[in-house]
Amino acid sequence: MIQPKDREETAGGCLDIQELFSSPPTEIYPAHEHSQERGLYIHIPFCVSKCSYCDFASFAGQDHRIEDYLQALSAELQVLSQLTENEVFTSIFLGGGTPTALGKERLAYLLDQITSQFHLADDAEWTCEANPESATLEILTAARQAGVNRLSLGVQSFDTEELRLLARIHGPDAPQQALVYARAAGFENISLDLMFGLPEQRIEAWEETLDRALALNSKHLSIYGLILEGGTPLEKQVAQGCIPQPGEQSYLDMENLLIDKLQSAGFIRYEISNWSLPGYQSRHNRLYWRQDPWLGAGLSAHTFWRGRRYCHSSDLDTYIRAWQGPRHSGVLCDIHGPEIIDPAREAEDAVIFGLRMIEGIDCENFLKRYGYRLEDRWHMELAQAFERNWLVMTEGHLCLHPSAIPISNEVFELFIDIKD
Repeated sequence: MIQPKDREETAGGCLDIQELFSSPPTEIYPAHEHSQERGLYIHIPFCVSKCSYCDFASFAGQDHRIEDYLQALSAELQVLSQLTENEVFTSIFLGGGTPTALGKERLAYLLDQITSQFHLADDAEWTCEANPESATLEILTAARQAGVNRLSLGVQSFDTEELRLLARIHGPDAPQQALVYARAAGFENISLDLMFGLPEQRIEAWEETLDRALALNSKHLSIYGLILEGGTPLEKQVAQGCIPQPGEQSYLDMENLLIDKLQSAGFIRYEISNWSLPGYQSRHNRLYWRQDPWLGAGLSAHTFWRGRRYCHSSDLDTYIRAWQGPRHSGVLCDIHGPEIIDPAREAEDAVIFGLRMIEGIDCENFLKRYGYRLEDRWHMELAQAFERNWLVMTEGHLCLHPSAIPISNEVFELFIDIKD
């Protein structure tokens, strides 16, 4: 997936609030002015074990750092809440890592920090990620009672050999038990993560994974084709020739199978990698793709707020040190790569991310937000994409043609303004 264009990362430091969260009245931030959605992402970097494909900022065997991390995170949340005291948040997402690996007491402490410091919409979507091995009834009940109303369960596969390849520590039957606990705790809105395109994956095994996932009656499925991230154990095994990657045709066959299975089961594909039953699309996912504002708290978290972007370090010690001790409420710590996103750049990102959604870009809303039509800026690029049958216009929405989804990155590149 294409991310916003890389920028040179500056050394981590502290910035005064006014530099990131206040602005002269002449400055224009279309996303902030035209959106009612506000998101809060909180990163929990601790896991019971590290998966072989994972390059996220997450750590196993670091439980002794949890208390220090939560103290640092609490300090940041306090500053962010003071900055945004007049904002109402419509989506909260606890990701990782594995938030449920914190245990009942620590997770409850963190959830209380959120509810006591931020204004949450009455209908806010509040998601917590979990893995089957840590999704106990006790922990899930505590999360639900604190206000979490959506659970995202990392399953990846129901095949024993595939789970071993991915270094997942749960067995193929563990997700079913986790869902029993989740429903007993009061969760109705449950999502499962699945993965395909694995080295040596058989299409028969993929079909069984899909069948077992559908049998669990979840409301949402996030399904990702494996990307071998550099430096991960799995990438090294493939690079060394120890295990082969699936061929292109095998990958396409698996994707076509998932499309047939999920459509037959009543699921709607609303984003390239996300499917849901009607009414259960992830509000937080859509917030990202629509380029609505969000705050990111915790290790490696990214923020997009009032035309500014920045991120935190992915080094645990750096993040904790930055937030240790008393901090003035006017200072944000451990800031990397701060940049101003002007309306032209924001519009570019809105096109790239908006095309990930199956509904595409609402052209009327784009005109209201940015003051010009898509064709006013990208006339030649759009003509090229239509000629190649990559894009279609449907009821005022510019959308990827279904046949172009497998090559979506190539389509997105048309709209990236490369500057020297």
